[in-house]
Amino acid sequence: MKRIISVSLVAVMLLLGAVSCSQNADNSGTSGNSETQTSAVGNESVQSSEEITEELKPNLPEGLDFEGHVFTILNNDYGVPGWAQRDIYAEELNGTPINDAVFQRNANISEKYNCEIQSLQTMDLNGTLSKAVNSQDDSIDLATPYFWNGQIGQNAVSGFFVNLKEVSSIDLSSPWYDQKSVQDLEIMDKLYFMTTDLTIGDEIATAGIVFNKKLYEDYGYHDEYGDIYQIVRDGKWTFDTFQNMVLSLSQDLDGNGKMDNNDFYGLLYQRDSLHSFINAFDMRFAEKDQYGVPAYTLITEANADKIDSIFNFLYKKDNCFHVMNYFDATTTDFTTGMCNMFINNQAMFMWIRFADVEMLRTMDVDFGIIPMPKYDENQKEYYSTVNNYMGTATVIPQSCYDPEKVGMFLEAISCESRKLLRPAYYDVNLQGKISRDEESRDMLDIIFENRAFDIGAIYNFGGFSEEVYRMTQTYNSDYASLYAKGQKKYDKSLEKFINDYLELE
Repeated sequence: MKRIISVSLVAVMLLLGAVSCSQNADNSGTSGNSETQTSAVGNESVQSSEEITEELKPNLPEGLDFEGHVFTILNNDYGVPGWAQRDIYAEELNGTPINDAVFQRNANISEKYNCEIQSLQTMDLNGTLSKAVNSQDDSIDLATPYFWNGQIGQNAVSGFFVNLKEVSSIDLSSPWYDQKSVQDLEIMDKLYFMTTDLTIGDEIATAGIVFNKKLYEDYGYHDEYGDIYQIVRDGKWTFDTFQNMVLSLSQDLDGNGKMDNNDFYGLLYQRDSLHSFINAFDMRFAEKDQYGVPAYTLITEANADKIDSIFNFLYKKDNCFHVMNYFDATTTDFTTGMCNMFINNQAMFMWIRFADVEMLRTMDVDFGIIPMPKYDENQKEYYSTVNNYMGTATVIPQSCYDPEKVGMFLEAISCESRKLLRPAYYDVNLQGKISRDEESRDMLDIIFENRAFDIGAIYNFGGFSEEVYRMTQTYNSDYASLYAKGQKKYDKSLEKFINDYLELE
């Protein structure tokens, strides 16, 4: 395949502008429409769980009193199972871990700080938020939008959000804010959104791999390769190892002479898997230079072999089944179809976002969870992508009633979420209810502690990342030509973004 070297002219042209930028966000956005529904939790007192051993405290004034203020959090009412937000409001205790953690967290915050917490759910979060900002409606204090393939970035550059670095009541180094998101999502000394323990939306959007433990034994992989968990711990879970396993598996189960959803594969995957492999091999669609200026960094000579290897691997159709290319032409949702195939023991491995794992509760055979593989053993870390569609961030709208007080509230509720909600998801729901083995705990640590927030995909500069994704749906691998043909458009789009971003002062 033709290899090319990509040089971002935009970063060079605007370098001096980035050096001199100094920010204090105070801007307006664009308009939109919405359909909403509301629910609230008031000043109910619930005793904290005795199982909480780590004493975390936000750095807030002693005796902080919000004087009965109703903090309204705008969140997503997404209609697809597994993706609708359930981390903001709970009406009552019902014995399920996440619901009860949310109820207890909200009651604790309401009682301690004399406030109420209201959830405003909508199918059109961005429209609702833009309408509030444009009309300077101060009724929304926080929002938890999806990244949604560049939409959150467009809203940031439109001036909808407060620069979190300018809110003195927020300690960005706190453990209840994902430090990788703080580091990766800050651009030119501005941070308009980040992932926090207020929600589990970034966890369920994180990529990984599940494997069928029985098939791993039955096909002799344990004897040939060893304990897969130990392979990961030893830093030897590499693409070559993974590829050798997957490409050894293929069977036409129904004997009809073609490979389809009735057959057996080494790997089940979706279009978004491509991004996960790119990040897992320590590549990004875009990265920042020393001045915080973003530039395209994927299409380079150094990355060519890695990218070629991903396409060559995924396009082995007898071994790797692209579920979107099959189920999109049927009445079955592609994620449901993929998970059903895995439940039916039709694959050794399946690429997942953690929301997908919950669909495997009914699986009779045990499965395990492991990170995406490294490219090779020279790579130091495993990297796990936070999906650029369904990843959920936390923002403060420009129109909120008081950014400093909202910042205090964010500190308080995020800290309480760290103590209650995160363990409920991580330790109880995921570890105890789904993954079924103690060894997966180490894997979850590896996956969640070193995640990739790829600004090139999250902002989708110029539509480049989306166009690369779509190549898998036609089994096209000529990414170099794609980039060469569109480079002027991509550079122009990125240049406009940087100029607009610099004006957010």
